[in-house]
Amino acid sequence: VCPPGYILNVDTNVCAGVRNSACPFGGSWGYYEQACTSNDPLPGYVWDDEVGFYCGPSSCPSGFDLITDSSSCSGMACLNGQVYNSATSACEAPAPVTASTLICPAGSSFNPVFGTCETANLSPCPSGYTYNVSSSNCEIPATFTPAASCPEGYTFDAGLNICIGVPNSACAQGYWGYYEQACTSSDPLPGFIWDDETGLYIGPWACPPAYSVDSHEGFCSGPMVTASCPAGSTINAYTSQCEAAATAPCATGQTYNAYTTKCDFAPQVSAVAPTCPPGYILNVDTNVCAGVRNSACPFGGSWGYYEQACTSNDPLPGYVWDDEVGFYCGPSSCPSGFDLITDSSSCSGMACQAGYAFNEATSTCEPSGCPAGSVKNDDLCIADAVCLQ
Repeated sequence: VCPPGYILNVDTNVCAGVRNSACPFGGSWGYYEQACTSNDPLPGYVWDDEVGFYCGPSSCPSGFDLITDSSSCSGMACLNGQVYNSATSACEAPAPVTASTLICPAGSSFNPVFGTCETANLSPCPSGYTYNVSSSNCEIPATFTPAASCPEGYTFDAGLNICIGVPNSACAQGYWGYYEQACTSSDPLPGFIWDDETGLYIGPWACPPAYSVDSHEGFCSGPMVTASCPAGSTINAYTSQCEAAATAPCATGQTYNAYTTKCDFAPQVSAVAPTCPPGYILNVDTNVCAGVRNSACPFGGSWGYYEQACTSNDPLPGYVWDDEVGFYCGPSSCPSGFDLITDSSSCSGMACQAGYAFNEATSTCEPSGCPAGSVKNDDLCIADAVCLQ
């Protein structure tokens, strides 16, 4: 009933803006200038030599008055039954509401920690390989076999039983920088980039597979071995992993999650009457309603395992300070018949059965008057959506 960012005073039915809301691009009201002022250039502001500020116009929603004391705006709220339309800056009758349910379709499930639907990845790598999301490659450890001699330019140290390179051998170009822990050069070289801090060009170093670089002198050392990789892959000397190109890990519109190795996507909107409480997502495969992370703490905060309660750094409605833990603690709350999932501080429970819809006013499932296999949408009964993944 008020423009975005405005607060309704219920007693007077007046919408009040916060301080400086009359200066939407920033700054604050200048009494002498009779305009919005700022120390910095802002959109629509111009410099004023007399006052030593940038000055710009104030702006209030249509029909609202400028309150110069607080550089804010104030005006009457929309009439009963109307809503404020930001696009037209006017009070209008609300658009018809179409019933809908957020779902994770067949073959997927809702992950409350990430707030997304997730499904198995498309197996982007051959058997035995691991997918590396950072490089988009498939990796498998290289096979190392004893070699007859050290790499060219290296000498064998019998006491340490390793091959050792000369100082700076890790740098095919330039020389080793101890501070930079990289190869450096006074001149531009291929693959090197300028570094303002050190005043040098910095580039990559490289050692043979299974070898490491000495951080002080920049020489490489390692066992007298030869690396081999399966057909179709190549060795990465930095990681001693064999790499092969990966295929797409997820379908179009999905994102690979390195923490779960699954593919994430946003819950979909199904144009059917709600079968879950508001804010809950329906897992189609299990007919279970899943809450988002921390949905069990409706006033804010998150679940505390030690406290066995909702916790917060800030005072929240119904929360009290606990000297022992140094937090405000409050009760959790789940819809009737739903279970608390402490791992994600969320709630989970069965969706309404066929022929029923969730009534937010009563927080219960009530008969929709529709036959099995269909759900109520406004005054119509429509067939359950069938989603193909």
